[in-house]
Amino acid sequence: MRRKLFVLTAILTVAVTTLTACGCEHQWTAEDCQKPETCSVCGKTQGDLGDHTWEEATCLTPKTCSVCGLTEGEALGHNYAEATCEEPATCNTCGATEGEALGHNWIPVSVDAPKTCATCGTTEGGVLVIEEVPIVEYLEKYEWSSFIGENEIVAVDSKYDNFYFVDREGNVINNIPQDSSEWFSWGILRGEGDLAYLYISTVTWDGWDFRIYDKNAQNVKEFHYSDEEFNNTNGYYVFNVSDNPFLHSQSGVDTENRYCYFYLNNTEDIAFYLDLNTLETTYAQDFNEDLGYDDSVYSYAEWLPNVEMYLASYVDSEDWMLLDKDWNVLATYADISAFNEAGFAFASSDKENYFIIDSDLNVVADNVIQGTGSAFLRASHMLYVSNEEKKPHYYNITAE
Repeated sequence: MRRKLFVLTAILTVAVTTLTACGCEHQWTAEDCQKPETCSVCGKTQGDLGDHTWEEATCLTPKTCSVCGLTEGEALGHNYAEATCEEPATCNTCGATEGEALGHNWIPVSVDAPKTCATCGTTEGGVLVIEEVPIVEYLEKYEWSSFIGENEIVAVDSKYDNFYFVDREGNVINNIPQDSSEWFSWGILRGEGDLAYLYISTVTWDGWDFRIYDKNAQNVKEFHYSDEEFNNTNGYYVFNVSDNPFLHSQSGVDTENRYCYFYLNNTEDIAFYLDLNTLETTYAQDFNEDLGYDDSVYSYAEWLPNVEMYLASYVDSEDWMLLDKDWNVLATYADISAFNEAGFAFASSDKENYFIIDSDLNVVADNVIQGTGSAFLRASHMLYVSNEEKKPHYYNITAE
């Protein structure tokens, strides 16, 4: 009996001792470089610290332990590939960039090769195509002609009794009769894009009658301009200036190509403005829009939206200039057309030999034609140059 009681006492003692030493079932978390294997319930540890968990070195950081932040060695540093025309210097390892792309070093287009980068060989567009358009034959019978649209041409014969609207093949689409006994002037008013009108102004006893026609020869506006309202003096310009009592137009002087103005030919005083979008007129003294144009400095100025430059001439000079939007002179020529839709223009330094320039003012074709004057046919790729016989030569100039 005493023996059995001793054994039971021993067992109870061991059990009490075990429960007192740890009262849980351990749930061990793995060791790492900062702590050994640890029970998440009671915090008991066992064994040694674990190894570092290394992340490989990058261009900007050395090899680093993600647990404790310990570093080893140095950052790799960027492995830059050199900048190209279109991409800045770029790291081959991580893709980081530095600086800017070099930009293309363009060789202008020519009749033999497209616009080509001298650095990387990239090309843009096609070769320069200078194509004379065979429409001169039927235009020769007209005294004056000008494109008013892509295919519509306005022409006047030597009798000055009709304004003909003809297509490129010479077919008469429509005509506007005109009394040739009257004193009258005319021109093409050009706005943004292919917006264009024919105007005819006829001298009356107290001013001018105006008619405006669209490219379909439809009369879209008529109005009378009173010289008395313009002059407010004791006489009329019609009688005071009998040598040339005509009003002439100046188109697209603002950067939106919205306004044109009419001026008295002998004085170049502005009479009124015409809004080409609404066809509303405003007398000069009532016009408050700031067009950025100083008519005391420039005798002519036109904003060329496709190349974002002004074409202008000074009051006291026969030269023609290209200017930026802040009126800084970019280039000066003896004669120059505006730029066609493809971004090319005829220019001359002596009004005899005409060359072709692009919108960067590079000469892309030299000595194209000998002539006496040039002009731009809006809403087209065509330009024309009058030769020494004063016969127009029409050209399609493209790089496609």
